[in-house]
Amino acid sequence: LLRSRNEPSVSGFDFWRERLHPDDVEEAVARLRAVLADPDCRDWEHVYRMRRDDGTWAQIRDRGSVVRDADGRAVRMIGAMLDVTAQRQLEEQLQRSQRLEAIGQLTGGVAHDFNNLLTVILGNTDLIAAAAGDKPRIVSLVNMTRTAAERGAELTRRLLAFARRQALDPGVTDIDELLSGMFELLHRTLGDHV
Repeated sequence: LLRSRNEPSVSGFDFWRERLHPDDVEEAVARLRAVLADPDCRDWEHVYRMRRDDGTWAQIRDRGSVVRDADGRAVRMIGAMLDVTAQRQLEEQLQRSQRLEAIGQLTGGVAHDFNNLLTVILGNTDLIAAAAGDKPRIVSLVNMTRTAAERGAELTRRLLAFARRQALDPGVTDIDELLSGMFELLHRTLGDHV
């Protein structure tokens, strides 16, 4: 029987059920009842949340063995509850760390590929600018393309710094200047309706 030091009059099952997290009651009770009802089942294991005496919630791994009489009826359960809250938190931190590592690797790969594309774009803008001569419309388009590619290269450097876990070098940015410089490119790309 499970009893609290503070609530000695509460029976084991009732005490246990009252301490379960409201979201876990239905499943935990159903699983326990299924184990107790099955005469061939001797072992119980389940993880759920249980309220501690101080009102906080603990992740509990509950393991037990069902003692049955000669007719197979459950007469007692012997087992132990283990607070696995800290273990679960460490597992979650490890999973987050692994996800962040995977994102970093993916980011690094994409940034390298994007950097290769930008190198081709920048090289071709130089060739087009040389061939354009004194055609102001083409020179203007080439300059916008070069500016956008250089901004893309800066973004790529930041992505690579993130992937390598390097400290970024934050700086002050004039948003008006940044948006003004992108106006023509965005206007042509997005159109008048935006």
